[in-house]
Amino acid sequence: MSLLNSITFTPQGLTSSITIDKSVLIIERVDTYKTHSDIYYHVYESETAMNAGFSPLFDVPVEKFAPVLDGGDDIYKQAYNHLKTLDMFTGAIDC
Repeated sequence: MSLLNSITFTPQGLTSSITIDKSVLIIERVDTYKTHSDIYYHVYESETAMNAGFSPLFDVPVEKFAPVLDGGDDIYKQAYNHLKTLDMFTGAIDC
């Protein structure tokens, strides 16, 4: 699973924002603890760039969320759904 979205960000060292249409977000891993889970993910320029082995545009150190562990969806599905609630990924679609 991955998310497809138009993303706007300001790279380190620049003062202007860059918009990438059809960027792809992939969760690398989800670490779960008693109180929360940490999501580690990469954002790629496109699905083609990701499949060709290019480096991600950026890696996000961690995004925290509180999953439902008993009777909830798969932890990765919950993580992707959580990321879609963030401003940066509003309107993202599953792909």
